[in-house]
Amino acid sequence: MSLSESSVILSEHSERRTSLQQTPKDPSAAPQDDRASCHIEVCVPVFLKKTLTYNVSGCVQVGQVVEISIKDKTYLGVVWEIHKTHRTGFKVKDVLRVHDITLPKTCLDFVKWVAGYTMTPVGMILKMMLPVKNIRHPESAVDLAKVDRHDDVLKLSQQQTQALQTIEQHLYKKPILLDGVTGSGKTEVYLALCQKLLAKNKQILILLPEIGLTEQVIERIAKNLNIKPFVWHSKITPAKKEKIFINAVAGVPGIYIGARSALFLPYKNLDLIVVDEEHDGSYKQDEKIMYHARDMAVVRANIEKIGILLCSATPSIETVVNVQNGKYEAVKLGSRYGKSALPDIELVDMKDTKDFMSSRLKELIQKGLDQKEQTLLFMNRRGYAPILLCKSCGYKKNCPFCSTHLVLHKAQNKIMCHYCGFNEDYNEPKCKNCPHIELEPFGLGIERICDEVEKIFPHARVLCVASDQITSASKLNEVRRKILDHEVDIIVGTQILAKGHHFPSLTLVGVLDADMGLHGIDLRSTEKTYQMLHQVAGRCGREEKKGHVVIQTYSADHPAIMALAAHDRDAFEEYEIEDRKLSSMPPFSQLATITLSGKNFQKVKETIFKLYEACPVNSDIKAFKPAPAPIRRLKMMFRYRILVHSNHPSPHALQQFIHGWLSKQTIPGSLKLLIDINPWNFM
Repeated sequence: MSLSESSVILSEHSERRTSLQQTPKDPSAAPQDDRASCHIEVCVPVFLKKTLTYNVSGCVQVGQVVEISIKDKTYLGVVWEIHKTHRTGFKVKDVLRVHDITLPKTCLDFVKWVAGYTMTPVGMILKMMLPVKNIRHPESAVDLAKVDRHDDVLKLSQQQTQALQTIEQHLYKKPILLDGVTGSGKTEVYLALCQKLLAKNKQILILLPEIGLTEQVIERIAKNLNIKPFVWHSKITPAKKEKIFINAVAGVPGIYIGARSALFLPYKNLDLIVVDEEHDGSYKQDEKIMYHARDMAVVRANIEKIGILLCSATPSIETVVNVQNGKYEAVKLGSRYGKSALPDIELVDMKDTKDFMSSRLKELIQKGLDQKEQTLLFMNRRGYAPILLCKSCGYKKNCPFCSTHLVLHKAQNKIMCHYCGFNEDYNEPKCKNCPHIELEPFGLGIERICDEVEKIFPHARVLCVASDQITSASKLNEVRRKILDHEVDIIVGTQILAKGHHFPSLTLVGVLDADMGLHGIDLRSTEKTYQMLHQVAGRCGREEKKGHVVIQTYSADHPAIMALAAHDRDAFEEYEIEDRKLSSMPPFSQLATITLSGKNFQKVKETIFKLYEACPVNSDIKAFKPAPAPIRRLKMMFRYRILVHSNHPSPHALQQFIHGWLSKQTIPGSLKLLIDINPWNFM
């Protein structure tokens, strides 16, 4: 729903005295009885800052789902409050229908907490917990589907068994970090825990950073636990959404799997949340409702008094500090499962190399080809070339809607913007300043690397893997099948292959440009780079054959690169934590960004500077002078940003400060204001 639509709704309900008329009662609704009726406050899952008053007959309870009408449209809502007496002075519409579905109180408490923390209208958070538009089949809860049992059911090593026992000891006392090196069998440990909870008819939620990993986890659950989980994501049909929603609120036991949004389903019988790859940035939502699913999962577990398990081979600095402070318990898996060992990591200094690939890496690739082994070449840059450049005047082809370069995707014969999606056919465009000069592709993307690799190794079977090609789970599964069936010798891929995958014949990983993310503006750029390189290195040597990783770098003396080469994660964490302490950055402080955007640049700039000038003085909280966002124009909207830094000991002081400041200001209707508490993406 747009802001203009929501303002119409608010206007209608604030002027009920003259404008509201009784709507015809739904013939299937319960008969109305004025003597037994009461007024209730209904929270509607739309962009509203307040609840709406309705009349209902019979007994209802807080949390019950009802159908109501607004401006001739029907909505689902949730009973938020029940008045002891009728409200007077204006007419009140009747509830159209009362559903026999009630959201648990803990779910409502969670919605309120997230709304307060993210500074989002509560209705927008409720929209994630009430994600269905209609409830046609309230009796449609189904049991877990059984699958054919396999012979290779869960068998834990001694290390895994000890980890499971420690987890069980601490499960309901505090959040637990399952900290295991790549290939150590973290998934098997938490599936063994799930198996025990399923025997007690409990609900379990497994959060994954990306839908692409879902099929692998489903396969392992089917293989080890003999069941099919309930899978929740944005692309499932409305009918499936309704069934899973009913299962969740009815308390149907089972494993529920999904990305961020699965956290907000109204589980009635939830006993455990698993956040796999807890460090992954995909858990942070950067649009509309800006929240971090890992952090909100910890909050939900605390509200519901249930267990939460965070899993990673490269935990986030926030989680590491929480372990050091005793807020979280850590359980470690220090070695790989079975006979596999961690790969050897070799640094190659590229300062004197003009080619994109070192002679050492070429030598190892050829050796792997001779031995019928597979190689993964990693470059986290999609497309063929990131820039189209005029070598005469320096002109670059930019997106017409964003202040970014258009990227050449030769496989699709398109030039594209990776931010707004704009694209057009690639017809050898000319420079706008030098009409007779064609723009030349500049820089390396993985498509170009694939072309070069095919020239260097003409007899090798090369596969290019990026999100441009992998547009569905079925396509990712086909890529996995080709690699597993050894129909591919060299894989050239982006971060889509960096996590969760197990390829037995993959023995060599070549990181072509390890420095790409080390020097960004993001306070977490070094951490993210270390985690990504560590994860991609962990894809090789996962069976009996020893793995080898070659990291090409121009910064061989960087602490993150040195720690990676030495398999010394502790050294990296010590370096990063000390750096954050010295600069008073999260997790040793709190940040928020206030971003103002609009189509009129001057209006955006003038308004945000007025906001800044009205900022109250606080000894613990400081707002920095407004500056253009790094991508100044995005989707035709100019963006200016204020960064707010808080050293206040209270975790909610930052929100209170911002609310007190902005509630007294007026923002023109043509501008959009976004508040991001503890931002993850600074672009």
